[in-house]
Amino acid sequence: FDVRIPLVTPYEVAIPTAFIEEAREAAASKLEALIRKAAAEGVTATSHLSEVPAASAIVGLAEELGADLIIMGTRGHTGLKHALLGSVAERTVRLAPCSVLTVKEELP
Repeated sequence: FDVRIPLVTPYEVAIPTAFIEEAREAAASKLEALIRKAAAEGVTATSHLSEVPAASAIVGLAEELGADLIIMGTRGHTGLKHALLGSVAERTVRLAPCSVLTVKEELP
């Protein structure tokens, strides 16, 4: 899970512990729901929850597991959104120890 904090601030930012715990619980709940959905489709899956930036977490876990392939979705943000939010997929492709397959989000 990713807790966004301002990049530039004149004051030190203190994020309340309760907020972090709530974010962690929400992320864990979402992962559990995805695991159940995968199981209902006959797919075995496990989850890994991390508190570091997403690309670093994905790359680190791929290295730890000795992964041959990372498959991940991408939204394809461009312009200002891309500049402000960055691209987890792009950073993962650059840093990954293995091949990365990106799947573009299907638009409605």
